[in-house]
Amino acid sequence: GTRVADSFLSQWKPEQYSFAYFDSVKWYEALSKAEQYDWKAAMDIWFSLLDSNDPLKRSSAEYNIAVACYLMGDFSLAEQWLDRSDADSRISLFSDGLRKRLELRKK
Repeated sequence: GTRVADSFLSQWKPEQYSFAYFDSVKWYEALSKAEQYDWKAAMDIWFSLLDSNDPLKRSSAEYNIAVACYLMGDFSLAEQWLDRSDADSRISLFSDGLRKRLELRKK
């Protein structure tokens, strides 16, 4: 009976994801929305940050959008946003981890 019952237990594995942010209200608002799994609202804020002249901030917003797409299951779109992020200013610590996860999803 124990073996049969074990098959009904959750098979979820905890994972951690990182988001990039800067010390400003908009960045904190987006993080708060992401924490609440309100991906549309978080992405809307990150979209508004894409017109920054700072390539690192623009890359960070693009990376965050990529993570949100990944967590919503749109792996192709996540890869496109990650490519944009890398083109603006490669955040290797974050980018490499998400890219590995994307590669595993392709298999």
